[in-house]
Amino acid sequence: MIAVTSGRFQSFLWLGLLVLLIAVVTAWYFLPIKDFVDFLSEWISKHGALGVVIFAVVYILLVHCDAAGRIAIHRASCECRC
Repeated sequence: MIAVTSGRFQSFLWLGLLVLLIAVVTAWYFLPIKDFVDFLSEWISKHGALGVVIFAVVYILLVHCDAAGRIAIHRASCECRC
């Protein structure tokens, strides 16, 4: 784990958080996120329990694929001789 004693590290951390905040605000302003959330909520309500199950399965698959991709990238970048 990285020690948080370095002033330079803290500066980069704050800069990264600021960039992330600006990106989220910009995306919220320019992308139709509210429309998408409203549509998704309406779709799930319309399909009842089946809508909730479908949403949960798709969510789990997407999270799993992202995790699998990150593991593959990490393994490809490590210098271990397994």
